[in-house]
Amino acid sequence: IPCPEVISPGYRKVVPGEGMPIATAHRGGDERRGDLVLRFRVKFPKYLAEPQKAVLAKALADADYT
Repeated sequence: IPCPEVISPGYRKVVPGEGMPIATAHRGGDERRGDLVLRFRVKFPKYLAEPQKAVLAKALADADYT
C-alpha cells in the first residue's frame, strides 16, 4: 500500500474498499468490502549516540524523496 504522506504519531490512513468483507453484501453474492484503517504508532528515541546519528544522517542523505 503506497503511503506518500508524512507519518506522525497517531496518524490514520484509510484505504477504501480494502477492509473486511461486508457480511450482508456477501450473502447476496456481492463482494463489497469495508475500508481498511491503518493507525501508525511512531516512537521516537529520547537519545541517539554519535554513531547512530551518523547512520541516520547517511540514510537520510541517500534517500530519494520524489
